[in-house]
Amino acid sequence: MHRMDINQTRIIELLREVHLTPTSITFGGPVVRSTWALPSPYVAKVRIKAKLLVHSGVAGIAVTTVSTNTLVCSELVDTSSTPFSPVGRILSVIGRPNGSTPFGSFNIAAFVPTTGTITLDRDPTEIVNIGDAVVIRNQASGLSNTPTAVTQVTDAGYQNVANSYGGLAVSAEVGNLIRVIAGTGRGQTPSTITANTSTQLSFQPPLLMDDTSIWIVEAPAWSFQADSTSIDNANPLTPVSLSVPTANFIDQPMLIAGFTVDVNGNESPDGDQPFREDWIYGEVGAPSGEMKISIPGTLAIGSNLGPAAFYTSTVSLQNGVTCMVKQAPVGANLVIQVYAGTTLLFTVTIAAGSTTGSATGTPSIGPETPVIINLTAVGTTFPGSDLTVALS
Repeated sequence: MHRMDINQTRIIELLREVHLTPTSITFGGPVVRSTWALPSPYVAKVRIKAKLLVHSGVAGIAVTTVSTNTLVCSELVDTSSTPFSPVGRILSVIGRPNGSTPFGSFNIAAFVPTTGTITLDRDPTEIVNIGDAVVIRNQASGLSNTPTAVTQVTDAGYQNVANSYGGLAVSAEVGNLIRVIAGTGRGQTPSTITANTSTQLSFQPPLLMDDTSIWIVEAPAWSFQADSTSIDNANPLTPVSLSVPTANFIDQPMLIAGFTVDVNGNESPDGDQPFREDWIYGEVGAPSGEMKISIPGTLAIGSNLGPAAFYTSTVSLQNGVTCMVKQAPVGANLVIQVYAGTTLLFTVTIAAGSTTGSATGTPSIGPETPVIINLTAVGTTFPGSDLTVALS
């Protein structure tokens, strides 16, 4: 062994003397990488973050029936003369009412608009359940197969039967982020939306994209987070659970991502981290105080808005009130006042660019006392739309 070491050293010296560099190195067997620990010893903990997911695609819908290679989604039934077709797009599962959301995406091979029947490239029967929330992904028009740095993307699919062909509310996405989640550009830092039409998003800085790129639109900031304890387990087969406290969202998708934090407190960058989308079905508090009041359409300052609402017996709220809009206010905050008769119970602010706001309190409301909703301020660029007020 000692003689072999000497010979190897001499060979290296001779190569250096004649300025020869090996062009390749051949190993006699496989090189096995370690899969039993994080690649860096400086990682101290894992951080889970969550935020509201504004648009995970062009249409979010529920599954009505499941059969071999086929889904039926009644919300896609379209009898118009020029129906939207999702053929060629990707369909992903993003929510399940009672159970863990499966990780599943399918290519859409055919579509029958009169029945809402979607034919997929493989059988979904062991993956998708009736009632699951699915999304039809974005697909850019106007981008070629050559990756290019762009500041605009257009998708005519934003106008479809699921939103009555209204598309995106003009300027409502300003301040939100666009993130490429698949295809060319996946892993880039999200870009800030600066303007939008019903079918087009403009953003800065540019993103590298082509016709394979798939994107989502998300809230500007991570609103919720939770850290693991210090990492001292190198076995990936040992399960670890992390709970992230959030508001009681109702019928709202969320984006959940994992980050690593080093021993100096530095967090891994936002862009190439693992993430999941999840539709939150939610529940509204105790049954005795549960009430939802909806104010549809584009919002405006006003008093006693929405339908007549009251309780038939005295109730005591346990959790307060949560307010949510489908399209966020832009340019200024949306301010909501909730009255029981002439008594002000709550004032709730939904910040510009956000879709939810809440207030805590446990007031009692007497029988047949009108629950009244006033709007005292709305967004100046876009006021917000489709408000739901949930008391519990």
